[in-house]
Amino acid sequence: MPKFTIITVWNKPELFAQFQQELERQQGVAYTLLAVDNSQNRYPGAREAFLSQMDQVQTEYVVFMHQDIRFRDELALHDIMASAETQENLGIAGVAGC
Repeated sequence: MPKFTIITVWNKPELFAQFQQELERQQGVAYTLLAVDNSQNRYPGAREAFLSQMDQVQTEYVVFMHQDIRFRDELALHDIMASAETQENLGIAGVAGC
């Protein structure tokens, strides 16, 4: 079973398709993807959309990602997740940049 659930909220199909391609090329990490379609503005903001999925999470870690995330190489997601696993008492962490 994967240790990570990735939740993304999307509203632009072309950006979401690119995001999926980016995820597919990632290696060395198992994850479950929960994608929230907000193209019809069902949710007033990302917070509400992300929280709508929390009851489906069955993993140790939850990662919230925007649809425009791009990874620098095929192991970027692995490296981020490995770093998160080494942090003691991790509550919340953020990543900015590429």
